[in-house]
Amino acid sequence: NLENMAGNRGSVFGDFGIDHSVSQKMFDSLLYTKINKIDSNFVFIEAESRRIGNLFIPERLFNSMKKGVHILLKASLESRVNRILKDYVYSNQDHLENTKDIEKRIMNLNKTLGEKKCRLLVELLRKKDYISIIRLLLLNYYDPLYEYSEKKLAGYEKVIIADDLMKAVEELIDFVSNKYRFS
Repeated sequence: NLENMAGNRGSVFGDFGIDHSVSQKMFDSLLYTKINKIDSNFVFIEAESRRIGNLFIPERLFNSMKKGVHILLKASLESRVNRILKDYVYSNQDHLENTKDIEKRIMNLNKTLGEKKCRLLVELLRKKDYISIIRLLLLNYYDPLYEYSEKKLAGYEKVIIADDLMKAVEELIDFVSNKYRFS
């Protein structure tokens, strides 16, 4: 979990609710330790850009990620909204009181979303309508970014529907076990 090691979820709200910062040196050390503990022929890593917050994935690891097998996990809008609610809202109630910080993050999207949408998001924040905020951000900001990233990759070997995470994990393991004969 690169984002966990980096102390940043790699988005506009990446460090929201995270009360610790990680230096590049600490991140590299955590990665090194984790990689040296791996006792497997196969490793699953979420696709990331080279940068997570203010940190960078080491070039060698990043190049390996680009050369690896690419599997696309897709989930419905509802599943994604519920996961984000859990990760950002339900587990960060105390941080949600600082609306000025959140408003500033939203307004930083002005160039991409436009002032009208940003003002709507701020209004929804003041009403604590987190579901609408998440939906709007996914549809208008994050999904276009993900589509752009998907197009940069030269195809996926497998697409897995990930609404049910346990089922998706089983399908992922089955695919890798059968295709690459690992057990």
